[in-house]
Amino acid sequence: MLTPDSTRNDDEPRPNQFGVDYLRQVWRRRKWTALFAFGAAAAAMAGVILSLPNLYRATATVLVDRQEVSENFVRGSVTADPQTRIRIIHEQITSRERLSTVITRLNLYPNLRKVAPIDAAVEAMRRDVALDLKGVDQPNGQVETIAFGVTYSGRDPKLVADVANTLVNSYIAENAQSRERQASGTAEVLEAQLLQAGKELNQQERRTTNFTSQFGDQLVPQLGANMSALDRVAGELRANEAAQLRAQDRRERIEASLAAEEAGRGTGPETPAGQLARLKRELSDLRRTYTDTYPDVIRLQGEVTELQKQVDALNAIPKPESQALADIDNELKLLRSQAAAIRQTATQYDARIQATPARQRELEDLSRGQESERERYQTLLKQYTDARLAASLEQGQRLEQFRVLDPAVPPRAPIAPDRVLLGLFGLALALGLALVTVFVGEKLDTTFHTADELGAFADVPVLATIRRIPTRAAARTRHWREFFATCAALVAIGLIGAGAFYLTEGNEQLVKMTARGGK
Repeated sequence: MLTPDSTRNDDEPRPNQFGVDYLRQVWRRRKWTALFAFGAAAAAMAGVILSLPNLYRATATVLVDRQEVSENFVRGSVTADPQTRIRIIHEQITSRERLSTVITRLNLYPNLRKVAPIDAAVEAMRRDVALDLKGVDQPNGQVETIAFGVTYSGRDPKLVADVANTLVNSYIAENAQSRERQASGTAEVLEAQLLQAGKELNQQERRTTNFTSQFGDQLVPQLGANMSALDRVAGELRANEAAQLRAQDRRERIEASLAAEEAGRGTGPETPAGQLARLKRELSDLRRTYTDTYPDVIRLQGEVTELQKQVDALNAIPKPESQALADIDNELKLLRSQAAAIRQTATQYDARIQATPARQRELEDLSRGQESERERYQTLLKQYTDARLAASLEQGQRLEQFRVLDPAVPPRAPIAPDRVLLGLFGLALALGLALVTVFVGEKLDTTFHTADELGAFADVPVLATIRRIPTRAAARTRHWREFFATCAALVAIGLIGAGAFYLTEGNEQLVKMTARGGK
């Protein structure tokens, strides 16, 4: 006899397993469980789909406009390539201070700012802002950036367009200010270097001028004049020496004449000198015999004194030969003085000639230093002039600049969530869950449902089967039980849907996972 409480070994095979009749029987037994699982999964997915907010995305495209003036005429002071400069500006724009200002001004992320500090909103905005560089391949293998796009994602279509355009304007303004700062800074640095180079050039020129003024007579241009002057001085010295020889010869002749004359005058007995000599001899003879108080000695002493005065008076009278001798002595003294001066002048000219090679090398070193400083000054002057012109053009935005090619406009349709795709996914998930529920229920159910299952398990023939005979009370009880079970299932499904709606409400991260094109 088959009863609902009869059990079987689950490992035993069932007759006609997985046949149409078997599947029909399983459906009759598990349909409410399957419907509940399907409904719960469908309600959960419906709650998720309905709770997710619409996500909009707006993009503004900026063109990297090349400079209008040819680089052959003026070279820009900003040397960084556009891609590097754009990424630097992106880091500046997405800094905490800049994003905080935008968030406050446009009232972004109001719900998040109510429960979290401003840093959380800044991080959220960094995730919602995307930079897309667009470039072309160059023959050298590099990529030249010609444009870039700034994208912002959010819930309000108009607000995302406003934010994208605000960010783009910040990119353009920051690029212009950055280029102006770099150009002006370059000009200021070059101006300082130019002033320093001018001072050094002036100092070098003064050193060269002072050296030329101080040692100009020792340089190569004066070498010929110095050598000619030295030859002339040597001739003057030779002429001076010849004049000294002639004067010395005249002096010797005059001295010889005076000596002969003096000798002739000194030998005559009647001359005062001769008489003086005789009296001195007599006085000498008397002093050998008598004292100085002897009368004859005193007399002779008086005569010698008187005669000596006469001889001295005669000698004091100038003679023509003596005057000529004095003139010759003066001439010789003058010639010797002139010869010393001529030798000193010759020494000076010779020193100049000997110092010429060394002085010329020093002048060449100074000239090379002066020329080097002049070239450096001219180079800095040209660079400074170009930098000032570049700074002026940067202020007029005549060089490379960012220009809005396509401003952001409010998107017409959200990019996420893709509710059709989520609905299909939810439907597939609900069906899968229902099938799994049925499969697990059948695997865990150990009761016999047919006579064939009992016969296969007991290995004995089934003689008869008795079907359940329902009564009115049993039917009424079953109906009420089914009613309350259905109500409970509907309430549970509703609660599941509401819980899913509550848990995923406003979850933008989940929305972004389903967004077309990713973030």
